[in-house]
Amino acid sequence: MTATAEPTAVTGATGADDVPASVRLRAALVEAHAAMERALERDAAACHVLGPDAIDVLLPLAEAPARRLRLGDLAERSGLTPSGLTRRIDALVAHGLVARVGCPSDRRGTYAQLTDSGLRALPGALAHHAGVLDRAIGERLDAASVGRLTELLEALAAP
Repeated sequence: MTATAEPTAVTGATGADDVPASVRLRAALVEAHAAMERALERDAAACHVLGPDAIDVLLPLAEAPARRLRLGDLAERSGLTPSGLTRRIDALVAHGLVARVGCPSDRRGTYAQLTDSGLRALPGALAHHAGVLDRAIGERLDAASVGRLTELLEALAAP
């Protein structure tokens, strides 16, 4: 901390170096995520296919075996609460992009399954959202850095 900088509530008299690296990493992830979400929100009206909220659900389904996941697994992968996922799935079902499918081995279990319509809509939406994110990220990081950061975050996210 320089002599002209004012201490924050966190650093106080101890300095920024006293904030644990893991806490600083989490704060940076939260801020980076918020910046990407703001970029997508600014551009939301321009994508007439699917909004980023739909992509958060459809992409994990597209990558899953048989294009389906149990709702609990999908909530975990999409970062949504179970009630948030239910609302999102309801909207996607209403648009014919996702179907609810019973689990043959557990009558109480339900899968969300990507429909053919959902699968057809996904590439156009992904291309649009990738363009928005590429512009936002490209202003700050080169392609090699993006690749390395992605690898590191995937390692953190692995079970």
